Amino acid sequence: SNGCSASKVFTVTVNNCLGVQSVSSGEPLNIYPNPFNQALSFETDVNTQLMVFDMDGKRVINKTLEAGIHEVSTTELQPGVYFVKATSATGTRFGRVVKVE
Repeated sequence: SNGCSASKVFTVTVNNCLGVQSVSSGEPLNIYPNPFNQALSFETDVNTQLMVFDMDGKRVINKTLEAGIHEVSTTELQPGVYFVKATSATGTRFGRVVKVE
């Protein structure tokens, strides 16, 4: 060793109250909480066809939502990562959510 040393400190801030917002064109879609456990809430400004897929691409939730806030039970889902596809007359939005135990 030549007597040199270095260190660096990183701060990571996590806010558990945030959800996933729209990641493509179309009306806003808010999904919360993320991560989730027993239920997910979906907030949309327009009527929306909601689909949730597991990591294998299997559709595990398929619902038609009117404009507003909707809570969808997720008790039958296993912990893991899920992909959300929300389609309305104004476009398609995609998101990712995580179920925890």
